[in-house]
Amino acid sequence: MSNRRGPRRRRAQVAVTARGLRRCGHLEIGPGGAIWRHTGILPLRFAAMVYDGVLLFGIAFAAGLLLLTTTGWTAPLLDWQRLVLQAMVFVSLGIYFCWCWVARDRRSH
Repeated sequence: MSNRRGPRRRRAQVAVTARGLRRCGHLEIGPGGAIWRHTGILPLRFAAMVYDGVLLFGIAFAAGLLLLTTTGWTAPLLDWQRLVLQAMVFVSLGIYFCWCWVARDRRSH
């Protein structure tokens, strides 16, 4: 038995956006069938990545500066001092990420 209609085609997943437009992949279909393409997404993601990098650099710098000024350590650091400094930066960045995740969960509920 052969299928007279040919191979079956999958229908595209269509969702309705907040603006009332139907969205299919990277296209938005508006009233009357007008189509808008989403362009410029990669530059926005790159800008967000740079912003996050600047924030993380500032947090790591502040944590290291706080440790080095309170202890009075100077360069070159001994091995155990370097490990303490790395642990301090790692813990401070971990606290920052945990705080962001908890704050995001509070906003979503």
